[in-house]
Amino acid sequence: MRVQRHRFSVLILIVAASLGLMALYASAAQAATWMVNGTNVTSKLSIGETDTAENGKITLLSKVLGMKFALSCEKLEFLNAAFEPGGVETGEFFWKTCKVKLGEKEEESAACKPKEPIDLNEKAKGEKVEGQEDEEFVTSATIEFPNEECVFSGKLPLTGTWWMVDCENTWGTEKLVHLVQESMSAALARGGLKLENEPAFIDGSINMEINDGGPKKFSALF
Repeated sequence: MRVQRHRFSVLILIVAASLGLMALYASAAQAATWMVNGTNVTSKLSIGETDTAENGKITLLSKVLGMKFALSCEKLEFLNAAFEPGGVETGEFFWKTCKVKLGEKEEESAACKPKEPIDLNEKAKGEKVEGQEDEEFVTSATIEFPNEECVFSGKLPLTGTWWMVDCENTWGTEKLVHLVQESMSAALARGGLKLENEPAFIDGSINMEINDGGPKKFSALF
């Protein structure tokens, strides 16, 4: 009976600790508010979003079959994009004109050309956690390699979460263009994207613009 009481007490402590950690995280995470052309977004607002890679490409880095894997794409397109209250953003992020490099020497593999466009279904939420302002993207995609001569022909799932930060730390400033990139510190601390079962990271920066009937200034207030 004493053992049962002890286990019950430990269980209560574990539950209490878990609830305490959840409450601490909730209090630490502060949601953002989108602002477009000087007006807060208080209902769903469809936007024409344009994303371009700052240096001509962005690269997904990971490992496949124990080999270094780099998927570099030159064209980006965001469709069905919308800003919503609470700093939420939804849409489909398409990657096009992509090449794969493999191994330590990063040799390009013509046989492993992916089927395009690569569609990343994403839902994002702007937040401030432990003093860092970022946009959290929950991502789901399938990268397909149709050529049977590719050493890993078939489909590779890309899933998980990545965190986008403003490179110039100007989320709160209304601008026509925000230069953004993945927060490596957030990915390493909180867990991040997975290409199948391997950790994956997005290397490169992106110029994020709103062009819906003309350029519009936008910001995220935390």
